[in-house]
Amino acid sequence: MTADIFAGTGSSRNPVKCYHSNALQQNAVLYRKDLGIEKSFAEVLSPADIKEPIERRQIICVKSGSRRLLICSAYLTSGNESFPLNVRRKEAAAAKALLARAEYAGYTKFLGGDFDDDPLSAVADNFYDPGYGRGAHGTFKETDSPCGNTIKEGEFVGSVYIWCRSGEATHDSGDKFDYLFVPPSVHVTSSDATSSKVSDHKPLWAEVTL
Repeated sequence: MTADIFAGTGSSRNPVKCYHSNALQQNAVLYRKDLGIEKSFAEVLSPADIKEPIERRQIICVKSGSRRLLICSAYLTSGNESFPLNVRRKEAAAAKALLARAEYAGYTKFLGGDFDDDPLSAVADNFYDPGYGRGAHGTFKETDSPCGNTIKEGEFVGSVYIWCRSGEATHDSGDKFDYLFVPPSVHVTSSDATSSKVSDHKPLWAEVTL
């Protein structure tokens, strides 16, 4: 399933092009046919009441009722100024609220995407399990955590303290902006940030066992 990133509202909605080409920016979820996916949907996360021109970012999901699976991908607003930062926090809270809906109670949920913020941010707080500390109030484990499957605040590697809410850089700037979240009960076998010839972001993948 794919969904366009767009700017404006109502009849003035316009698709947004990629920064590196004339292709349209899109968010996507790829899934195996044998997962029994019977529903896909997209919802706008950006606040409806914002006055400034801004891209409306979305979360897209696929659902399997028979397998009790919900798989989602979110692309949050970019930029570091106070305005987009506040919007991004609201988008993250909206994504968390969608995943917590009563209709998905008992589902195994997966969330990935480009959150345009670092792992110790208030944006990421919405997704990391409280066991990671530093204000985390989510329900997930991050696949590329340096602490592996262990959920805790951090650990010493020699004389250096490493936050478990961190991971490999996924952007050319040297920052981690991209995430793959799984439930704490899901075992992560391996995870890695690779490389791309067509993007300033590095693809992040993980192998997990349900």
